Formats: sequence, C-alpha cells, structure tokens
Amino acid sequence: MIASLPIDSAPLLLDKLHSLKNSHPLIEDCFLFNSQTDEIVLPVSRLLFTHDNKVENNNPQSDAAFLPGFAQGLQDEFQKHDYGQAVKSYQAAFSDAKNRNLKGEILNAMARTQKKAGNFLDAIVSYQKLSGEFGEVFSSNGIPLKLAAQIELGFIYGALKDTLKSIQHYLTAYHDLFQGTWSLKQSQYEFWSHTLNDSLHKIFQNENSSFYFVYFDSFKTIQDKESQHKKTTMRLLKFQAEAGNLISRKFLSRPGNDLFRFGVSLDDQQYFISMLGHMPKELNDFWGILWRKNIIQDSLLYFLTKENLPDDQIAWIISDDENRVILQSENYAAENTSLLVTTSFVDNFPNWTLALYRQNPNLIEDLLA
Repeated sequence: MIASLPIDSAPLLLDKLHSLKNSHPLIEDCFLFNSQTDEIVLPVSRLLFTHDNKVENNNPQSDAAFLPGFAQGLQDEFQKHDYGQAVKSYQAAFSDAKNRNLKGEILNAMARTQKKAGNFLDAIVSYQKLSGEFGEVFSSNGIPLKLAAQIELGFIYGALKDTLKSIQHYLTAYHDLFQGTWSLKQSQYEFWSHTLNDSLHKIFQNENSSFYFVYFDSFKTIQDKESQHKKTTMRLLKFQAEAGNLISRKFLSRPGNDLFRFGVSLDDQQYFISMLGHMPKELNDFWGILWRKNIIQDSLLYFLTKENLPDDQIAWIISDDENRVILQSENYAAENTSLLVTTSFVDNFPNWTLALYRQNPNLIEDLLA
C-alpha cells in the first residue's frame, strides 16, 4: 500500500503517522487496511520480528559458489580440511568478486576457516572487517553477517581469555538485534536471542568480579526491554494476521461510512480500533488507529466512573464481551448490592459492559417507596 503511493507522498505520510503515534500516549499504533484484500500494514511499528511465513530470504541466491576460487575454497575446507589452502582460495575469490553480497559471503567463509585453523588473530581481523564494512549484507541462507561476526568475535575473545572484549561484542550484537537492525523471521530472531542470552549467562555465571557489574546491568536492561517488546510484537502481529476480516465485516455493516470505532477480541487480546477514512486517491485503502487498552482501562474509564458515581450509593463493574471483570469499584461486594442497570458504551467502544449496583439495599424500604 505504501509502495503504491506517489514517491513524494509516501515519506510525508510516514512522517505524519510517526508524529501522530509519538505525540499521543493513547495511541498504540497506526495501520493501513485494504478493504479488497483484508491486508493490514503496520508502517511505523518497530517489531522485533515478523511471522515466519511473511519474510522472504534477504539474499536468496548467491553467485559465490560459481566463482572458481570460492568453489575451490569450499572443497579445501570441507573435503580436504586443508584450512590454509582454503583461506588462499577464499582470498582469491574475494579479489575476483564484483559486488558486496558476494564479497561478504566470501569474507565470512574466510573468517570461519581462519577460526577453524586456530588462527584467531587473523579471524578477528576478518570478522571485524565483516562487521564494519558489510553490516547490511545477509548470507545466502539468510544470516545477517554483522550479527554473526559480532557473535564469533565474542566467542574468539572468550577463547583468548579476554572476557571484557567477549562481553562487549556479545552485548553489541544483542543490542543491535533488539533494536531491529535486521528484518528477521520470528524463528531467526528467537535463535539469535537465545544464542546471545546463553553466551552472556555463561560468562556472568563464571565471572564474579564486580568489574563486570555495569555490563551485567546492561544485559539485564536489554533482557527486560526485550521481554516487554516481544509481547507487544506478538500482539501487533496477531492483529495484523487476524483482524482484517473483522474490519471488513464492520465496513459491510456500515455502507458508505468509513469513519467508525469498535473493539474486537482475538483470543486473550483486545483491540480498540478507530477507522479514520481512506487514503487520498486510494478508495480501497484506509487508515486507522489502535488505542492503548491499558490507558483506556486503568486511567480514563476508572477515573470517569470513580468521579461520576458516588461511592456511598453506587457500586459498579466493567466486564468484557466474555463476561470477565475488567474493572470494579472498591466498594463492590456481591452480598451487599443489588443490580440497578447494565449498559454499554457509545458505539460499543470499548466493547465492554457497565453494570451499576445499589449499595446495601433494603427490600422493605424499596417495596414501600
């Protein structure tokens, strides 16, 4: 959808969506929706990963194997186990390669072979070059070469008993991974995250020196942020994958009206949605907003009910569409209340029910009144 916009319009739209999202704490995210395909796009979301079936290989085909020097290097490395000769073959192939993807793939093979041979100092130079000059390049099997290089540097420095540099390289890789430096599938992200967590855990378990405390603190900070952001990523991916047909039904129930709001539940996740009209010149593409459930629930609704319903007379409960209690007044007690009325919110937004109860009912007084 974004790609279909005029070149001068797409950046402006993205800038406005970013500004809108970042300036309003009530907004969880902005999205685009195509009413013909039910596709949902999250153009300004910072997701840790995408669904495994959504991302294609970033560098699906490599021509490195067709270079004579590279093919010879693979034979020397894996069949003959002649690592010295393999490095020479890779060096020749690196000189012959004409594009960055090929060079990155070959340099990675060269560094790998130097490490196998125990030539750690040469491998460090190669991995540093790979990390510094080929940061955006993926291998033919979808591995970010900079990420792999940082992890290998962490391993090599650990083998050389340079614990500080080992920690620093692992933390750099973990930070870059968490920041979304590369677009990865969920399975890829989980693999690299587990690898880095396991490597750093082992170091900190074996090192008792307080000298490393600041690095351990950084590690725990990234871990905590990652845990929370992973929940957000899974929540948004669920919305992207499953909410399209629900939005379509809302369009069908409101012909001619593309401005509306509603709440939906997908398993244990609830989403509050506002559709805000179609995009210019794109009659099938609409944009909308996801509102933050926790702020609506814990701040706005709780404040409004508490301020407008007298505690000495009225108790209340707010329940979701499956009759689970979302909020309730502090003075609610089932044995001391009687139901007065139940009602829903305007436009069923949020899609919850408000039940009002009278406190300490007196049956005789009610009958005589």
